[in-house]
Amino acid sequence: MIGLLCFVLAVLASPFKSKLRLEAENAALRHQLIVLRRRLHGRARLTNQDGWFLIQL
Repeated sequence: MIGLLCFVLAVLASPFKSKLRLEAENAALRHQLIVLRRRLHGRARLTNQDGWFLIQL
């Protein structure tokens, strides 16, 4: 029930997000895809560069 309420609130709030916030979210999701494609033996490994990217974001 709480998850559904959070989802509804997120959908209602999404048109009001700033463009900069959406760009940052897209960059984070793209980087997450890159990390997941690099994984070895079923486990994703973060490098130092991944950490720095997330800190800067």
